[in-house]
Amino acid sequence: MNKKTIVMAALCAVVSTASAQLEKGKLLIGGNIGHSTMKYNLGNANWKLKRQTIAPTIGYFINDHLAIGTTLRISHSKNTEQYYVTQQTNYDLLPFVRYYVNISTDFKFFGEFGVAAGNGKIKGINFSEGAPYPYISKTKNYGAYLAPGLAFLPAKRWSVNLQFNLLNYQRNQVKNSYNTENQTAVWTNSFNFGFSTISPSIGVNFHL
Repeated sequence: MNKKTIVMAALCAVVSTASAQLEKGKLLIGGNIGHSTMKYNLGNANWKLKRQTIAPTIGYFINDHLAIGTTLRISHSKNTEQYYVTQQTNYDLLPFVRYYVNISTDFKFFGEFGVAAGNGKIKGINFSEGAPYPYISKTKNYGAYLAPGLAFLPAKRWSVNLQFNLLNYQRNQVKNSYNTENQTAVWTNSFNFGFSTISPSIGVNFHL
């Protein structure tokens, strides 16, 4: 057997191994972690927002390169302003559809579309009237998103993802719970598209 034959056989084996991870009937188990910091000005106030996210994922390939699954996203954020400090914790369930496209043997591009539903709690302190005024609010949210990404397949059964939240729609409810006699529920809608929404997250998946 000459050298060219050996090289070709090795390349075919690598391609088959990488492709097998994305075949119909395979499972993927993994998740993402994310961290973002944002500063912005609103009138005379300066705001600073920090957010950490962990999101375990499970998926199933219903066809070659096409997977469906769900993610449980747990996030915590802290918003600091001159007269307010708030901390928010959210729990969201995100069913998704993901499709992979070949770039090379080890690299794949994928697009992911999903919907989201969840709830959470906000704990805050208001300093605007002098003495600290603590309060608690409950939240509900619904939405949809489009998140492209890159997958690197360094070894059999493993992939590493770099993902970006490119398009995002959310409908949020905040219900004040510090006044049981006069609770108020406020709904807001937000739609973001483009580079201003990009907050990368890194994930590792194991393929079965």
